[in-house]
Amino acid sequence: SPEIKKAKQKIVPLSDDQVKYLKDWLFDPKHILNPYPTDEEKTVIMKDIGIERKRLDGWFMKNRQRALHPEVQPVKMKWRKLDQDHWADFRKNRYMLEATSDLLLMYA
Repeated sequence: SPEIKKAKQKIVPLSDDQVKYLKDWLFDPKHILNPYPTDEEKTVIMKDIGIERKRLDGWFMKNRQRALHPEVQPVKMKWRKLDQDHWADFRKNRYMLEATSDLLLMYA
């Protein structure tokens, strides 16, 4: 029987008003040192701007990192195939070496 595929739900971006509300909460002086809303605060925020819990949690997770720790941006590096293979082999060999030394120590 053919598989029934679910129609993908289109993710609608948050409106400017919703984003402003969330940023105002995040950067409010009473929240800046502890930018983690309580369950009660999340319920109020969800009612006020009309988004679901999963989306709210995701927004806070992403924006706490972006806004409060901008220096910790992930570095994207392009590796040459040769370098990629070299480091993959290096990690394998290192693991084997560590496993062997652990066994030797265990039975010494």
